Amino acid sequence: MRPNSTSLRPTPPVAPPCRGAKAVMAVITVLLGAAAYDRYYQPSFRRGLDIDELITLQNYTWAGVNGDGSRHRLERLGDVERLGTPSAMRLLIGTYCSLGRWAEPNNHVAYSLLSDVALALTGPKVVAFRLPALIAAAAFALAVAAICWRCRWYATALPTALIAFYHPYVVVFSQSARGYTLMNLLVAASLVAAERALAAPASIAAGAGLDPPA
Repeated sequence: MRPNSTSLRPTPPVAPPCRGAKAVMAVITVLLGAAAYDRYYQPSFRRGLDIDELITLQNYTWAGVNGDGSRHRLERLGDVERLGTPSAMRLLIGTYCSLGRWAEPNNHVAYSLLSDVALALTGPKVVAFRLPALIAAAAFALAVAAICWRCRWYATALPTALIAFYHPYVVVFSQSARGYTLMNLLVAASLVAAERALAAPASIAAGAGLDPPA
């Protein structure tokens, strides 16, 4: 009987588990946090609102409504910074706008909801409106490092994370109140989850209702 040729192929070497993994990932986390802190204070992060950002703020957050549900018109940057602390009713209406209003075809629902929270917690400022995008960009880069680490590509974890954070696409959208960096984060997190599942085939079999492999 002819042997299966695939069984004769050499298995590529796999790096052994790295000691001090938590310490190294902590260092990467600190470096990404410092990079995000630096970007937070860049003039481009504090510029005026782009048209898509203004549409999001006006239509999908509590900043664009009054406590009685009527429209609160926002036309310039000063209008945002004079909003003050929202009432509970205004927050509730804003949450409805984030989740269920589609005045324009550009509602990034998860981001609209996060910006509602950020604006309420840190004050109605442009930097607060953009803060979820910056945090998501740093978390995305950290998730990329985690993917490298889970695959035991230890030497590439830090440079790949920095490349991810400083990629021009990520730089632009980490400074815009839109959901693109959050999308990147969710994709990277799903890859981490997929790798963890593939590393434990018994859990996949259990989830599919099958007997675990011998």
